[in-house]
Amino acid sequence: TTVTAVLAGMSAVLFAGCASTVPTPTPAPAPAASASSRTATATTERLPACSGPVVDGRVFTSDEIDLPPAYRDGPAVQYPAALRQAGVNGRVTLAYIINGDGSVDSTSVTVISATNPAFEEPSRKVVAGMRFWPGCLSGQPVRTRIQQGIMFDVQRDGGGAP
Repeated sequence: TTVTAVLAGMSAVLFAGCASTVPTPTPAPAPAASASSRTATATTERLPACSGPVVDGRVFTSDEIDLPPAYRDGPAVQYPAALRQAGVNGRVTLAYIINGDGSVDSTSVTVISATNPAFEEPSRKVVAGMRFWPGCLSGQPVRTRIQQGIMFDVQRDGGGAP
């Protein structure tokens, strides 16, 4: 299973499916861009936008930083076999903190909503294993809280095959 993550503003959607691909890397937006116009896409290449110590450990939102975090890499989403075989699609929305080193603070991962409770654990696992390019404020990495949706689509994931 291949995973695609697209971060728009600071909301993100991850798709569990075979047909998905990682978009071509895009340059980071200029720091002067407004929070609502910033877009970060899944990429394994991004110029180091910030360096140095993490800004005082405080957790920021996308409205407070110059450059949002960008997906770097992570594990594939595991579609629950029983739900896939039953043809059940779904979505889980999570909130979590991306640390200044780009790792996810696994203790911060919370489920905001889920269409089926069986989708929650695979969503938590995939998010905990993700790595990001950190968000930046004045050229320094910062901890950033984001929300992310994870979509489970049985048609895209190969129907009833386990």
